[in-house]
Amino acid sequence: MDQATAATFVDQLIEQQLLVSDLEPMLTGFSVLTQLKSRLQQLIGTDLLIETLMSLPRSVSQF
Repeated sequence: MDQATAATFVDQLIEQQLLVSDLEPMLTGFSVLTQLKSRLQQLIGTDLLIETLMSLPRSVSQF
């Protein structure tokens, strides 16, 4: 399977909602940032991204 065919197949899975990101925030429960942090902590190489995300509330509150 070539790359274009694979990309089309994945796009179709997304459109049919058979492939859904687990990074989408839940509507209830913990805050969006806490949910995202929890999921990102399970992935390799996301430390800087997590640090940046968790600094957002402090940055926003300064304005």
